[in-house]
Amino acid sequence: MFLFEISKEYKEFLATIRQWSNVKIAFTETSIWLKDFTDEQMKSASLLQIPHLVKYKEKENLLFLNDSLLPSKKTPSALLWSPIQKALPVELPSLNHNFFGVQQQIDVQIVPSEIERAAMAMLTSIQNLQDYLEQCPEVRLTPLKWVLLEDKALVIGTPLLPIKGVVFWQMGNALVPTGFDFELPILKDIIDKKVNFNSENWILWQSNNSYVSLPKENVQPLSLSSLRLTL
Repeated sequence: MFLFEISKEYKEFLATIRQWSNVKIAFTETSIWLKDFTDEQMKSASLLQIPHLVKYKEKENLLFLNDSLLPSKKTPSALLWSPIQKALPVELPSLNHNFFGVQQQIDVQIVPSEIERAAMAMLTSIQNLQDYLEQCPEVRLTPLKWVLLEDKALVIGTPLLPIKGVVFWQMGNALVPTGFDFELPILKDIIDKKVNFNSENWILWQSNNSYVSLPKENVQPLSLSSLRLTL
């Protein structure tokens, strides 16, 4: 088994991996200990880029650095392990209700994520969509809806069409590119209320942190006739 150690003073660097619900964490007086990473997680950039994080291989209550034959230290005793998301909650700053700082704001960041979700939408070219609709059975389109976005079509619903396009997964009223998530997932409901107060729109996020607001009333059932009429 592998254990990881980081000094408590560098606790904030663990924010990049706190979404990994399988990881367990424990604390001693001076250090933070982590375990139960998958092989894929141990090779990921999210973990490898954390500074001051030391990796040990544990054997018979001894900790070995890399492939060293000599133990570096003993495994700490009586560690109380808990899920990392529970032990490292996202802390929101307290509000001073007597101060209104109009210049204060939170920058919304879309960052790579290793959490898998079901894809729910696709942004594709009009030509790609039309070519497919002209030869596919109508029953294939029954669960799907679409809306025109400049020179492209956003198709919403599953199963996704087998055509080339950018795929998104759904987070409430937000559609986020697959492989990405909000940097602070706990704020996604707050972000949604800010940009989509009445929940009347789909918010299509891009990996460059920009977004497009699409009224839900403009979304219509997908069919070749609806595409032709819209165009």
